Amino acid sequence: RRLDDEFAWAAAELFLLTGDALYLREFSASTAALLVPSWSDVGALGWIALARHRERLPEEVRARIESQLTELATKLVTQWLEAGDAAR
Repeated sequence: RRLDDEFAWAAAELFLLTGDALYLREFSASTAALLVPSWSDVGALGWIALARHRERLPEEVRARIESQLTELATKLVTQWLEAGDAAR
C-alpha cells in the first residue's frame, strides 16, 4: 500500500553504488519516517546504509543522518528504560 520507505532505501543504496547525487537528493526529499526497521517499514535501512558511509556524504547530509539516528536511538533507550522502571 505504501512504497515510500522502499524508494528511500533504494535511493540511498543507489547513491552509494553509483555516487550519483540525484539518488542522494531523492533520498533527502523522501518523506519516509525513520522508524525501527521491520518487514513493513524498511526506510531506516537507507539511513543506516548512509551512516555506514558518512565519509562519502556532503557535510549537511552527514549532520542530518547523524542527528536523526541519534534522536531515534535516544528515543529507543528512553522507552527501554521506562519499560524497565514499569516492570519493577
